[in-house]
Formats: sequence, C-alpha cells, structure tokens
Amino acid sequence: MKLGAIVAGLLLLFVGYTWGQRASPIITVTDTVSLAAMNERLASERRTSDGLRARLAAIEQRQPDTVFVTDTLIPAPDTVMSFVSVRGSRLTTQWLIGDSLRAPSLTVTTVGDCDDGFEVSAAGVLCDRARLGHLWIGPLYQHTDPMLAAWWKPSDRSAWELGVGYGTQLHVFIRYGLRLF
Repeated sequence: MKLGAIVAGLLLLFVGYTWGQRASPIITVTDTVSLAAMNERLASERRTSDGLRARLAAIEQRQPDTVFVTDTLIPAPDTVMSFVSVRGSRLTTQWLIGDSLRAPSLTVTTVGDCDDGFEVSAAGVLCDRARLGHLWIGPLYQHTDPMLAAWWKPSDRSAWELGVGYGTQLHVFIRYGLRLF
C-alpha cells in the first residue's frame, strides 16, 4: 500500500513538472537565409535525427570479434551467401549461384524456437532448441502477497509462461502477453 502511494506521488510530481514546463510561451523567430544555407541546415538536422533515431531503435553495426583465415581454395562454380537477416522469428538468406545460368535464390526460415542459437551454412539452418524450455526461480513481488516463485517458458521468445509461487499461500499462474516492442 505504501509503495503504491509513493509511486503515485512521484508520478504526480513528474506530470506536474512536465506540464509546468510546457506552459512557457512559444517565441517565433523569423530569419532569411539562402537556399544553400537552408539545405545545409536541413542536412545537418537529418544527420542528427537519423543518428538519434538509430540509437533509440538500438540499431548498431558490429564488426566481428575474430576473423579466421584459411588457405582453402574454393572451386569456381560454387554457392555463395549474399546476406543473412533475422527479423523477429524469420531468418532470410540470399544465395548467389556461381554459374551464370541460375538466378539468386531467397530463402526464409522460421527460427523463433531456436533460442539457444542457430547456425547458417550451405546445407541449411542448424537450430539449437531448448528441448525442455527455460525454468527460472526468484522473488515475485505483488502488493498483497510477495512470494518465491518458479516459472517456465517453452522458449525465450514465447508469449506465454506457466508458474507457481508461495508466499502466505500457494499461487499457480498462467500468463500470456502480446509483444509491444
């Protein structure tokens, strides 16, 4: 009960502060600039917003930690992977065929249950599933009955879980959620 009152009070303080900040008058400044200066200013704003947008979306380009170089020779007509992309539970790969008679092929594979990892090779996708799912144990805080709980999910990306907890009484729960972001 006390925790809820503290959180509600802090939320009210935050809302009041932000509302007070918005009440300040807006001052419009009119200026005349050349087309080249305006284009430079717009380009600068785009660089700033694209950089911020990329940071907020948590998109980052990473270099490999280790590169292994071998002296293996690959014969001329061979299959080469052009790109690999993972979005949600879908793995997309594009294969370029070495001879000029065949067009590039695009494959889409479901990897949603490969939560212990997967490996992509010319033979296909090797999926490492968690055969027994994932089991966690830890405290579960509720305002009425804090408890020690154990919960199980079939995979990391699963939308549902099953759990049991004990505080002052035994609780069994099934939870299902929708991924918002």
